[in-house]
Amino acid sequence: MQDSIDLHEDLAKRIGADFLNNKLIINKDEVVYALKQILKQYSITDIDFLTLKDLVKCMCILKKIDYQKIYVESKLAELYEFKGMIFKKTREHYFTASFNKIVAHNSILKTFDIMCKNLTKDNDTFELRVETLKTGGYCYFIKKNKKDAYVIFYPSMYEGEIYLRRFMSLEYDLNKLPETIKGGRRLVNKHKYKYQTPYFNGFFLNEIEMAISLIEDCNNEK
Repeated sequence: MQDSIDLHEDLAKRIGADFLNNKLIINKDEVVYALKQILKQYSITDIDFLTLKDLVKCMCILKKIDYQKIYVESKLAELYEFKGMIFKKTREHYFTASFNKIVAHNSILKTFDIMCKNLTKDNDTFELRVETLKTGGYCYFIKKNKKDAYVIFYPSMYEGEIYLRRFMSLEYDLNKLPETIKGGRRLVNKHKYKYQTPYFNGFFLNEIEMAISLIEDCNNEK
């Protein structure tokens, strides 16, 4: 099974020609890693939150390349969307626990507040509740109709994107979801956490609304 995400070949060729000595790298994770290594050579280290698009823009500034003309006007910038997957797959060695926790927490709060508003419809109301952990981190609860329904915690960083590595449902049995909804995420049944319910090994922050929507729709159809 393919373990990662491939870039559109046209975009990969352009990036390779502009920044990687004409080396064609299709794998998105490897491209991001290569660009970050180049930025570090310029003593640019504050790059945890940079996406592939951000990295390309930075490289264009360093190499004096007209990003608007080469990437936007040519339509290459429209190819940042990766193909073929509902949930992006990950590789463990690209995760990092070294990032600005306060910035990440604020981003999570903002995203979850918007998500809850988007999920609220008909007779179902969704709200965010946050608990501070003894370790100093946070546990995010998504309440459905005033009752805790989802537990999400353990943020990490993956190539500039926030990834929450624990996703539990207190209302539904995640084992009963069809494989199409699991989206390739690993389901862990045995663990030592307080809530003895299965958990997915996480989603990107911008995927969690989709994950909850799919779970809710699946159970509403029963």
